[in-house]
Amino acid sequence: MAGGRDNLYSRLIAWLKVLLPLAALGIVAALFLTSRTIDPTAALTGAGIDVRELARDMRVRNPDYNTMTDDGTAVAFTAESARPDPDRSGRTEAVAVIATLDPGDGRLTTVRGDAAVLDRADDRLTLTGNVSIETSDGYRVESAEMTAALSRTDLRSDVPVRGLAPYGEITAATMRLTRAGPETGHVLVFNGTVKLVYRPSD
Repeated sequence: MAGGRDNLYSRLIAWLKVLLPLAALGIVAALFLTSRTIDPTAALTGAGIDVRELARDMRVRNPDYNTMTDDGTAVAFTAESARPDPDRSGRTEAVAVIATLDPGDGRLTTVRGDAAVLDRADDRLTLTGNVSIETSDGYRVESAEMTAALSRTDLRSDVPVRGLAPYGEITAATMRLTRAGPETGHVLVFNGTVKLVYRPSD
């Protein structure tokens, strides 16, 4: 009897070794035959993700942009974050912007803004929110908004500005910073109603 049971058990194991792989193969084949093509867009939509909104929120952390203007000023542009405009090619929005202008004469100009829009098509950088210009020789100008050309040294504020200089304080309706030539460096001009409070140094 024991030998018969052993033979039955052996035959059962032998059959299972054949049947189980065949069954597994049949299941896999059934899955492939009945599967549908997966649409990743539909899958994301079903998951509650807006693909277009996801593209709009793509940001680059700590970007930097370096260029040379036509008049020979080196410009270094950095930001906390930047996001390309998905609706307009060549347009970038940035946060916490710092731009450094180096004309090569040893005098540096640093421009800061809470936010900025860099538009290569319009050759323009627009800074907004607590915008300031600081020069290495002691001048500082503050404004709510400034625009700068990308291809040449031309930085301007068409809204009121407040300037601090080594000799006092200046307020004006508008302001413009340009580079007149390689020998003169940057020229800062205040226009409109200009008021100077002179504070001579001791």
